[in-house]
Amino acid sequence: MLLLDGKAAVDTPGPRGWTPLISAAAGGHVGVVKLLLDANAAVDVRGEFGWTPLSYAAFGGHVEVIKLLLDANAAVDGRGEFDWTPLTWAAFGGHVEVVKLLLDANASVDESGKAALMEAAAEGHVDVVKLLLDANAAVDIRAKNDWTSLFWAAEQGNVEVVRLLLDANASVDVQDELGETALLVAVREGDVEMVKLLVSANASVEVEDTHGNTPLIRAVKEGYCEIVQLLIDANADVNLRPQRGMTALSCAAYSGNVAIIKLLLGANAEVDDVGWDALRYATERGHVEVVDLLLANSTNSI
Repeated sequence: MLLLDGKAAVDTPGPRGWTPLISAAAGGHVGVVKLLLDANAAVDVRGEFGWTPLSYAAFGGHVEVIKLLLDANAAVDGRGEFDWTPLTWAAFGGHVEVVKLLLDANASVDESGKAALMEAAAEGHVDVVKLLLDANAAVDIRAKNDWTSLFWAAEQGNVEVVRLLLDANASVDVQDELGETALLVAVREGDVEMVKLLVSANASVEVEDTHGNTPLIRAVKEGYCEIVQLLIDANADVNLRPQRGMTALSCAAYSGNVAIIKLLLGANAEVDDVGWDALRYATERGHVEVVDLLLANSTNSI
């Protein structure tokens, strides 16, 4: 109190551009924050990365500090680096009570370069996702790479979050800048349960990315036998030739994956596709057992 009574410069920045209020808010020091606000500290001052005291408090989950700052008319949507707002930071940290406070203060639920819902979905914060959806967060809002919340949740294996998003009518077949969908991402991660969930939500099993990967072809390339069978059971076309790339059987022949070749042949994969067929790939790579299997199912000779 003596320093404040002596008119100390309450907004003098220190290391990283932090003022006393930023330091107190980041540390969750409620009493100090109250003293500084009473001394007319600038409530929306920006420190390192352009964060305001409210953003630091939201990141740390400091509920009582948030209340003080909001009562002092802190800008609820103040953006910092990455275009993130206090709500984004609170969602990222899974701070349910802070998210409630910010929403009650009319925080913009979609106002961010990477929306609060995306962060909560990626981190698997189910209760925060529920709050944001109840606040009418845009379920299909896109990040700069065209990913939606469904992509982030699928990549991280957050099954319950994906269920919530699907129940909120998330578009299951949205494609990003590389043509990927949430299903292609789940296949890449080898996440059997996620693949099951997305397939049950009628995700396209024949969508193609810019590299010529369908879900089935990606599963074949990665050697995921169980996912290959799941996709076959979901009626994925085993003979589909993408605009770029090889058929699923040719990919399996190239890598020499006998188990997957048997699955594909069992689903009536054609051995003799146009041009470089599976048999030729297997012979070139020297996969003896694969060559034997394919010869038994081929209508042509080498």
